[in-house]
Amino acid sequence: ATLWMELAGTNVKFDRSKFQAARQLRPSQETVRVSFPAFYTAVPYAPQAVALSFGRLVRCRTLNAFYAGRVMNAIAGVLLIVLAMRLLPEAAWVFGSIGLTPMYLYLAGTFSADVVTTGLAFCAIATALRPASRKAAFPLFSALLSLAKPGYALIALLSLPRLRERRERLSICVALAAAAVCGGFASAIARAAYYPLRNAVVTDASAQMAHVAAAPFHFLQIAAADYLHHASQYFAQMTGRLGWLDIGLPQVVYVAYAVLFVYVALSLSVHVRGVERVLLAIILMATLVVLSLSQYLIWSPVGGAAIEGLQGRYFLPIAPLVLLLISAQRLRRTRWAICAVAIPANAIALVTVSAHYY
Repeated sequence: ATLWMELAGTNVKFDRSKFQAARQLRPSQETVRVSFPAFYTAVPYAPQAVALSFGRLVRCRTLNAFYAGRVMNAIAGVLLIVLAMRLLPEAAWVFGSIGLTPMYLYLAGTFSADVVTTGLAFCAIATALRPASRKAAFPLFSALLSLAKPGYALIALLSLPRLRERRERLSICVALAAAAVCGGFASAIARAAYYPLRNAVVTDASAQMAHVAAAPFHFLQIAAADYLHHASQYFAQMTGRLGWLDIGLPQVVYVAYAVLFVYVALSLSVHVRGVERVLLAIILMATLVVLSLSQYLIWSPVGGAAIEGLQGRYFLPIAPLVLLLISAQRLRRTRWAICAVAIPANAIALVTVSAHYY
């Protein structure tokens, strides 16, 4: 509240005197219950909570604890990306290239739940495609991902083609059960905590769900039209439209990342079989529908003719599915090509954000 300043779509610079006011804050013993509008469980906030708890333990200033939480979120996000790369080395740069987008690194410096969620999704994808001898962590990541954001629980289904392998059946069955149970639990928490998020329009999740159930194909048409009309916008947001989605980067950055993603996909050594590609496509499409449905329920007017509230950052966790879907070992991969895009793009992003706010 002390640091808050409405900056979206304005040319107003951040008032630095707010930092002076924030430095005067000290920890309080008072407990305040806050209704959080995102309806998440505690899982995607675990790293931040650890930092804040340590700050309270050592009685450091509130502002220092606040920044410690942001730093801890960044560390967790980077480590999860690295872990996913190590878990599936054949597709390491699928995760690495997405983790090097300005959007992911920008989010990593905040308290955003999308950081841990994206990292867990990458680890779940990596473990789902690992050989049987290295699949022990698959149930754990499937459970944590479903607790973080149940909309991505379908990623656990990537392992279905490997059920034919006797050595993998137990871990796959446990992972699928964990995803279902944890996803249901997280959804129940969201339903219990729900309240209308917008004042200007009428939103009602129950009424909206009844509307979708009565005309499911109408909703699917709305969702399909939304993706067709806003595909380039969502890609720009996923890659690096920052701030309140009002800080755009030069168009060359988005084009460079589009080329980079295709280059990475065409230089993979991981072997994705025909049936796995079909399943990848099904899971990708189903998750896109679930994401659209989530925003239609909680953010769009009842019976509305458009999906409102959907943002490109929501596609970061499933972006690897797209690259794996078009993967082929046709090009020779070099890390320098990835660095040639990521380093200048993020330098541009840093300069752009600094100039916008300060």
